[in-house]
Formats: sequence, C-alpha cells, structure tokens
Amino acid sequence: MARAVVLGAGMVGSLIAEDLAADFDVTLVDRSEAALQRAQARIGPRLTTQVADLSDGATIAGFAAQADVVCGALASHLGFGALRAVLSAGTPYCDISFMPQDAWTLDAFAKEHGATAVVDCGVAPGMSNLLSGWGVSRL
Repeated sequence: MARAVVLGAGMVGSLIAEDLAADFDVTLVDRSEAALQRAQARIGPRLTTQVADLSDGATIAGFAAQADVVCGALASHLGFGALRAVLSAGTPYCDISFMPQDAWTLDAFAKEHGATAVVDCGVAPGMSNLLSGWGVSRL
C-alpha cells in the first residue's frame, strides 16, 4: 500500500489523514501529543502517529523520504520551510498553508529534485478554484 505523511494534526490535517487512511498507510506528524492522540482515537488503527518538531527541515525531509506523497497542513509561518524540505526529498507534496513567501521561487529547486508540489491549496480559495475550473472545463 502507498505511504502518505500528513504534516500537522490540527482540524484540517487530522481530517486529511482520516480521508487518506482509506487508501494509504498514513503517518500523521505533529509536535502536539494531545492532537495526535485525538486523531488516533477518532481514526483508529489505520493511523500511525509521530511526535516531531516540524520547524526542522531535516526532520520533515526524513519523513518525506519515506513517503510516496506528503500533505501539509501547517501554520503559514512553517509552510515555506516545509515545502523546501519536502521538495528536497523529491516527494510529491500538496499543501494547504497560505505562506507569505512566494512558492514559485522554489520552482527550479523542485525540478532539480524531480518533485511536484501543489501549494496554497486550501479549501477556499484552493479546492474551490480547482473544482470551479474543472466544472467549467466540463461545460
């Protein structure tokens, strides 16, 4: 089974992990043991949890190197560093963080590492825009 890592066990990250657990072996990573325990209680044995400092790029890159896909649900001040760390591992990444930095500055870096990233893909804007575009294309 494919392996997914979800960075951040808050309200959105834990739901991403729950959705992915139907089709992936999921590891949910956060610094908060309490948040991980709440997610584990709700999702059950389909979920592996790991306490880690997600402000550390090397830690993130280590998790990303072991995954087939990474999803980011971190606070915006952590978003750019997490993006760079996941890209350095060459792992596909989908991120909901609305980071103040310009993610496009990492385009050449992503290509150099053979990685693809969908960034700033929150609920709205983000998925709402993608779904609207898809709907227009179907018309």
